Amino acid sequence: METLVGVVGKIIYEDANKDWKVFQLRKKDRSVIRVVGDFPVLLSGSKIEVHGNYKTHHKYGVSFNSDAHTFGYDKDATSICLYIQSIAKWIGPERSWALAKHFGENLQEIIERTPDRLTEVEGIGEKVATSLTEAWELNQNMRTIRIFLHGLGLSQFKIKKIITMFGPDTEDILKENPWILHEHGFGFSTCDHIANKLEKNMQDPIRYR
Repeated sequence: METLVGVVGKIIYEDANKDWKVFQLRKKDRSVIRVVGDFPVLLSGSKIEVHGNYKTHHKYGVSFNSDAHTFGYDKDATSICLYIQSIAKWIGPERSWALAKHFGENLQEIIERTPDRLTEVEGIGEKVATSLTEAWELNQNMRTIRIFLHGLGLSQFKIKKIITMFGPDTEDILKENPWILHEHGFGFSTCDHIANKLEKNMQDPIRYR
């Protein structure tokens, strides 16, 4: 698995019914790479890190197929605004700009250490503040989680479903009990496959509960 870091450029295609998108990634050396994959939210100008592999399409040529991604930001207000909009619900341009202006480069510290202060900003209530805090934590862990699940040989659909259910605790939960997925609609064969990958004892009483 390779990693590319850059800025989201032109968004070439967005599937109306899925998260699948095609966009141009502008790297620091000014080269432009065509990237395809599942991206629930994608904003031009956002700093992004994608993990995957290059593939060649018979019609479109070489592109980078993303299996996992995380968003990043620089210290300037514009970058922070785009980052917040990319990861959090209920926070559009107006609210993200207000947060960036109010806290500036201290925003990360505020979110991670004193998230209750987010409500100092007009338009940011407890619900929105909680959403941003949870999204921030999840995005920080997203890279590790997605690579972990990808290493188990799971499809993008299953990876997305598992992360939606368990969030930042995904890896710990599956390592403790991969068969818990059966309670959430996953087939027993998938659970056993994950258990084997994690070298779990297939005679563990948990498996038969």
